[in-house]
Amino acid sequence: MFMLSFRYMPGFNIIESGKPGPIFVAPHSTLTYRSAEREDVGAENLAFAGVDIMGGSAIISSIPRHGMLGIDYNRSVPKKTQLVKDMSYIKGNDNLTLYYKNYAWMAQNPAQDAYKKKIYSSFWKTAEMMGKRHKKPLFLFCHTLSSRIKNLPSAVDLITGRGTWFDKGKLERMVAKLNRKYDFAQYREDWILDMKFHAMMEKKIFGRHFTSIKDSKGMRREWMLQDIEKANRILGKKLDIKTIDFLEYYRAIEDVMKKSEIKITVENVYFGDTARPVSRLLERTNGSGLEVEAQSFLNENHAEDVVKIIQELVRQF
Repeated sequence: MFMLSFRYMPGFNIIESGKPGPIFVAPHSTLTYRSAEREDVGAENLAFAGVDIMGGSAIISSIPRHGMLGIDYNRSVPKKTQLVKDMSYIKGNDNLTLYYKNYAWMAQNPAQDAYKKKIYSSFWKTAEMMGKRHKKPLFLFCHTLSSRIKNLPSAVDLITGRGTWFDKGKLERMVAKLNRKYDFAQYREDWILDMKFHAMMEKKIFGRHFTSIKDSKGMRREWMLQDIEKANRILGKKLDIKTIDFLEYYRAIEDVMKKSEIKITVENVYFGDTARPVSRLLERTNGSGLEVEAQSFLNENHAEDVVKIIQELVRQF
């Protein structure tokens, strides 16, 4: 462990070890300011544990990623910011699915828009400055896979930007070796409880916004459809969004977890397509990058295990 120094900036925090090492970037905060699941839960734990164990530095978001309440640093600057005067509009945010997949924020007025743009710019300029201290920096982008069926069998999904940020073939060979070493089955029972807890939160959110699962819209419906599709594929069942209830959903979680071989994967869930600023950052710093999407169960309870995996990858890199 290293003697760490901290700097607290508007919208993000910086941690430095004073030792050579990767640059951990956690662009999605776990804050929400709402009764909802907490964004990329534990991603800040992973970034902090990474610096604490491996050295290097970290830049960690300290505000919500929700475009109305904060900034999604992992998206693009809006071409024309959507202005919404009524803050209660966040309750109906699912009809903004396409906007949020592409753009970093909304605003209540032009002054707020300019302020968010300034903070967003400061975050990525700081990451760039940290990278330019090294000849060939390695950026590790810390994210979280939500505790859902759709993300199985990934315990940790490693993202290379379809091979443009990091050598995908080399990574796949390294991961094949690591999967012979790491046994995630030891956590299976606790993991099931974690998934059921998040499903309970999902039930509460559905109850506030929709009359039933079949009537859901936006991202909630998209995620539920992905869960059902993955459960059917693993279990050989024919669950249907038109008829499924949460009791059946809970049972599917348990059954799927018992049948899944949980492991480290490469681009099983994501490819980095929506991580808009990453390629530009790597170009400007002559760096390479790896997005680490670890399950929320691991990031919250066993972040050090994920760091061990990262350490082994970095040593071979």
